[in-house]
Amino acid sequence: NLSEITVTGEGENLKMVDDVLFDKEMTRLIWCSPEKSGDYEIPNTVKIIDKEAFREHRELTSITISHSITSISENLFRNCTGLTSVVIPDSVTEIGDNAFSDCIELKSVTIPSSVPFIGWNAFLGCIALTSNVIPKSATVIVDGAYDDCSSLKNASNSKGLVYPYDAFPS
Repeated sequence: NLSEITVTGEGENLKMVDDVLFDKEMTRLIWCSPEKSGDYEIPNTVKIIDKEAFREHRELTSITISHSITSISENLFRNCTGLTSVVIPDSVTEIGDNAFSDCIELKSVTIPSSVPFIGWNAFLGCIALTSNVIPKSATVIVDGAYDDCSSLKNASNSKGLVYPYDAFPS
């Protein structure tokens, strides 16, 4: 239930910018205030986003992930119930367990061809998800990645193959 962090003093190891906590060099995004709302673009200096940094941020509607990020860690956007849009860059090579689970307003996700792995329950409970483009490189889609995605009628990869919803366990 932590809703506020105050960072004081110049030259410390941490830096707070617009309600987001970073390391001093802004290469690691540590925490985002749950009060943050609307659209947010992760700075290009960030190379690592800590697990659960955005978990349960109900007021965020759109996230743009910078090209310096290679992994969307487990639980990163879990239960971000207002999130409707996420831009995943080609630099990402992994979508971790529960990364977007229970993002009930998330409607469409295009996964870049750089992603060969989609984790367990990655999109669990994304009930508004109607379109999901799966890259041909996605050789590992863990069981349950799309459980309870009741609006998802099909998913296609870049080869044009269409997977019926029944192919995803529920």
